[in-house]
Amino acid sequence: MNISKMIFIGFMLIAGCVDTNSSMQADTPKGYIRFSELKDGGGDSCSLPADEETFYNMQYHGCKNDQMTYFQLNNVPSATLIQFESERCDGSSHKWYFKIKTIIHPTTTRWVDLHELASTEVGSIAVRGIVLVDKKIDTPEPVKGKLSCVRTWPSEQP
Repeated sequence: MNISKMIFIGFMLIAGCVDTNSSMQADTPKGYIRFSELKDGGGDSCSLPADEETFYNMQYHGCKNDQMTYFQLNNVPSATLIQFESERCDGSSHKWYFKIKTIIHPTTTRWVDLHELASTEVGSIAVRGIVLVDKKIDTPEPVKGKLSCVRTWPSEQP
């Protein structure tokens, strides 16, 4: 076997050991969800990452409980599920919840009032880049300022 064939085989072996997922991971943005008390992003505000499957009790993650009314997605990957809930993430019954799915890669939105989701039909586009997947409203109380829990399920990577 000559030296050029040995070098070629060596390069092929090394190329086969390289992590091919790294290029796909570089295409996946580190998205986050911003929250605000006021429509323009003012008042009390905070943000939470949307890149892992988890839940956030608002008061334990730098956000005020029962304070936020608006959310904004920033760089959230397509097919990410996010659920906004009226009660803590402890399994208690919810007066309301809204589950959305991002449909643009990546998804960045304007400030969205949670109340807008209350009037959106399930399966419909709520705002550009977001489909309302599920909702429950079992209260005449307003949605305004009653957000207590956020759950995230990032999209599966191919």
